[in-house]
Amino acid sequence: MAHRHGKRAEGPPARSGLFSAGRMFGFLWLAGMGLALLAIVVLLPAYASLSEARYELAGREAGVRRAEALVQANSKLMAALPDDETLTKRLAMSYGQLWPTDEVVVTDPGQGRPVPPDVVRMPAVEDAPPRPPSWLLSAASKLHRVQARRALMLLATAALVTGFLLFSPPQRSSRMADRPRGPGASPE
Repeated sequence: MAHRHGKRAEGPPARSGLFSAGRMFGFLWLAGMGLALLAIVVLLPAYASLSEARYELAGREAGVRRAEALVQANSKLMAALPDDETLTKRLAMSYGQLWPTDEVVVTDPGQGRPVPPDVVRMPAVEDAPPRPPSWLLSAASKLHRVQARRALMLLATAALVTGFLLFSPPQRSSRMADRPRGPGASPE
């Protein structure tokens, strides 16, 4: 049979643009899932450790701020003590268990000894920061097990290999691949 121009003698049939788009979508979907699993296995435990360390650091910083506020309040108390008669009386009631004889102290019979009013009022200091999300810590703790980590790595590798094998571009025939290309190439 004679060679006709415009027709392929051998090789895969021509494919439409929709087929190529489907091939690209399939590859991106499988490769994306594989890379996402790989990122989870590698990055999630480190991110959980970082979040836990940030939480501990923020809690310690809040404790330092609370202690600094207490030191400041106590130094104000000590500076005001010699001049303030009411403050001196409250300190005597609080620490020395000394009650004035010319005043009537109302007590609760179930409580026992009366509780003096507060002497030092702590300034408002923000509480400790919120803990990292529990789902993050539980997922990271599950990834510390070698079996779970190995299984997810295997699944990620399988998704990547499947994407490369199933959605790779079609192979050209050996005759087409051996043909010289470029300007000045001699046709066969």
